[in-house]
Amino acid sequence: MSKGRVYRRCPCKDADGRELGPRCPLLDADPKHGKWGFAVDMPSADNKRKTMRRHQWTMKSAATRARDEVLARYGAGVKVDDRENTANRLRSWLREKSRTLKPKTLHRYTEIVTKELIPVLGALPFGAAEPRSCGCVHRRT
Repeated sequence: MSKGRVYRRCPCKDADGRELGPRCPLLDADPKHGKWGFAVDMPSADNKRKTMRRHQWTMKSAATRARDEVLARYGAGVKVDDRENTANRLRSWLREKSRTLKPKTLHRYTEIVTKELIPVLGALPFGAAEPRSCGCVHRRT
């Protein structure tokens, strides 16, 4: 996997209505114009190139940190899919655990995940839950 790249782009359009992206002349003239982003080539099971692109940061350092975090997570063996929501991740975690847990433990984990965690945190992107989000779960029980 490559180290990825950090770049700046904007949504300005040319006369034909096509987005200029990194070719926008205002990017050179105005340092606050556009957004910073990154692109990282990710391996895929079918050996086709898959590039993760995100451009949402106003500062280059923030985009660089986000890229480095993706690379670190991948290097640590963590599935890197920042568009996966918490509900899907919890369900897949339960499926993985179902092979090793005792039946009563699996039943209790399933209850907690489906009745307490998913209703509160399920729509959040995986990894976006913060301690204050988890406080909602605690207050509901």
